[in-house]
Formats: sequence, structure tokens, C-alpha cells
Amino acid sequence: MVKGKAEKGEEKMINKKFIIFGLVIIFVLNVVVAEPLFDSENGGDFEVDSLFLKIAIVEGGGSVNYINVLNKDSTSQDFSVKLNNINNLVLIGQKSFNLGPKTEHSIKVNINAKTAQPGVYVGNLEINSEKSMKQIPIVVEVQTKEVLFDTNINLLKGDILKLGEKLTPQITIFDLASIGRTEVNLEYLVKDFSGKTLISEAENTIVEGKLAYSKMFDLSENLKLGNYILIVSIKYGNSVGTSSLFFKVKEAGWSPSSDFLSNNIILAFLIMFGFFFMIFLIIFAYSILHKDRLLMQLQGQYVSELKKQRELIKQKGRVDYPRLRTTIEKRTYKREVRKVKKQRIKALKEIHKKRVKHFKQVKKKKTIGQLKQQLKKWKQQGYNTSSLETKFKMPKVEDIKKKVNEWKSKGYDTSSLDKKLDKRKDKEK
Repeated sequence: MVKGKAEKGEEKMINKKFIIFGLVIIFVLNVVVAEPLFDSENGGDFEVDSLFLKIAIVEGGGSVNYINVLNKDSTSQDFSVKLNNINNLVLIGQKSFNLGPKTEHSIKVNINAKTAQPGVYVGNLEINSEKSMKQIPIVVEVQTKEVLFDTNINLLKGDILKLGEKLTPQITIFDLASIGRTEVNLEYLVKDFSGKTLISEAENTIVEGKLAYSKMFDLSENLKLGNYILIVSIKYGNSVGTSSLFFKVKEAGWSPSSDFLSNNIILAFLIMFGFFFMIFLIIFAYSILHKDRLLMQLQGQYVSELKKQRELIKQKGRVDYPRLRTTIEKRTYKREVRKVKKQRIKALKEIHKKRVKHFKQVKKKKTIGQLKQQLKKWKQQGYNTSSLETKFKMPKVEDIKKKVNEWKSKGYDTSSLDKKLDKRKDKEK
């Protein structure tokens, strides 16, 4: 008995150590890996919910937008906000504010195009905390109220270019007003977010319905690394349609693997997390299965006793059934057997329920060794089916015949019932 307790205690200790170890590893990975990654993506001491702001409005119109700032620092911080290169179109509601730890503030960004000519305007919103700074690129597309032709831009190779690489957009022109074959004027601009124009081209082209084509722009090898925007304006009469596409320029030796190092770290973290999570699940499942294995043995005893009772009833029927002559006797016998079978199974089920309840109570207080002893005791006892067989007796042939004769003596025409049952039996065959 002492040995069983010692083994149980040791097993519990090992399981607890594995579970605690897994949870500690998961916690450490979240703190050491996930938190720095999150912080590096969002600047460390504060974060914003918009990394890029692009608004399309009609000439003379306006728009109101909000950028939320969250102070991630453990202390209060003073923040300042300013606009660069787009002050004539954009106004901000509050240029300075203070945020307590883990609190947010919404910066109201008003765009007013009452005096702006159709075109694309770029700049950035600069947010400064006491420790760091973020710049949010802003693009405002101003179009005429009536747009007859519009464009769409795609970069097939993605929005990241290596220094010295050519810019090759896929451009599609749409005739929105179904004007038909006509000539339109196109203007192409490449700008940085300080407002400086790096490339400027213009051309006329014939459009009929829809036109898709590719362009190629040479970017200077001395171009600064950073964010840029390609602008396409299409003019037809008084109609001006605009579209723009944001892209980045990286160093010549850039590769997705180097740029997405953080993503690789995230992937490694996910793999490690999955690994330890699987270990945790295995340990957890093993613990449950180990504890309930004895309960399964108890279930096995119950199933075995059910089979035993069914077989006993079946064997008794094989002996008695041939001794019955009429169909009504046989049918009455079967009905009585089914009744006894149902009663015995119900009684066995009640005994099993009581044992399971007792087993669970014992499991909370005693060792596996004691549970095994209890199971062994129950196995030796069985389900005391002798009392069940006495209480729910199988029908005797004599009793069945006597019952049928009583029906006959009371005036029941059992012969006609026999014929009906025989006909039903023949149909069933």
C-alpha cells in the first residue's frame, strides 16, 4: 500500500512538472519573443491604428478621419502632432496632448478641398512622444464631381522595389460614361512624401471602352530608400480622374528573407508554441486517460455482464421455445421474455450507475492502488445476478400454456388469433 502511494505521488509530481514547464515556456516565449516583435512593429512606447491614410474626395468636398494613438509606456507622456507638406488641405484638431499609461487619444484629421484643384496631394502626419516618432503617409485624391474616365494601377511584382530597379505598373483605363472611341490625356507622377516630384510624364492615348497597358519608369540609383507614390491622372474635357499607388524602395541587396526577419521569428515562435502546446495536450490527455483507465475497466465489467445476461436469456429461449405449439403461445412467450430482458438490463444499469458514482468519489480521495482493489472486489462480486434472476424470472412453458388456456376459458377465440398471427408471420417471411 505504501508503495502504491509513493508511485502515485511520484507520477503526479512528474505530470505537474511537465505541465508547469510547458506553461512557463509558453509564457517566456510570449514575453521574450512576441512582445519585442510587437513593440518593434509599433515603435516601442506608443502605437497608432493607421500606418497609411488615403482619402478620395470630390472637388470642393471634405472628409473627417481619426487616428488613434495608444501610450504603451508605463508612465504618462506628452505627445505632439504636426503636418508636413499638406497643410493647405489637411487640418488637425489638437496638436499636443498628454496620455497616461495604457490610455488612448483620437487625433481628428479634417480634409477640406474647397479651394484645391483636381489632383493627388501627398504629405505625412508626424506624431512625437517623449521617446520616439512616427510618420503616417497621407494621400488625398481630389477628383471632379463628374468623372468620365478613371484608371486602376497594379504592380505585378509587388509594392517593394530594389534600388535601381525599374518601376513597371500595369494600368487600366475605364470609359465610365460609355463615350466610345476618343482621345484622353494622361499624366504620370512619382513623388516622395515630402512633396518632391521625381518623375513627371504626360501623353495622349486613344481609349475605346477599356484599355490595359504597361508602363516603365527608370528610378534613379541615387534615390533615397523609403516610401514613394505613383500618381496617374486622366483628363477628358472638364473631367479629371485620379488614382495612386504606394510603393517602397529598398537597398539593392534586399531580399524578402532579410526584410521579413521578424516574420521568420514569428514563424519560429509559432512553431515552438505549437510544439510545446502539443506536449501540453499530450500530457493533459495522458493524465485524463490514465485516471479514467480504471473507469473504463469498470465499464468493461458492465458490458460483460450485459452480454452474459443476454446469452443466458437466449439459451433459455432455445430450450423452451420448441415446447410451445401454437402461435399465440410462442408470441406470448416472446413478449414475456422481452419484458424480463428489459427489466434485467435496467437493473444492471442502475447498479452500474451506483458503482460509477462511488468510483468517482473514491478516486478523489484514494490512490490508484486502492481503486484497483475496489475494482477487483467488484469483479469478484459481479452484479449479483442471482437476485436479478430471482426477481425477474424467465417465463415457464407451463405458465404460458396456462395463461393461453385461461384466455380460452374466458371465451377468447385464440384460434382466430393464431390464424392472424400465422398470416402476419408468413408475410414477414
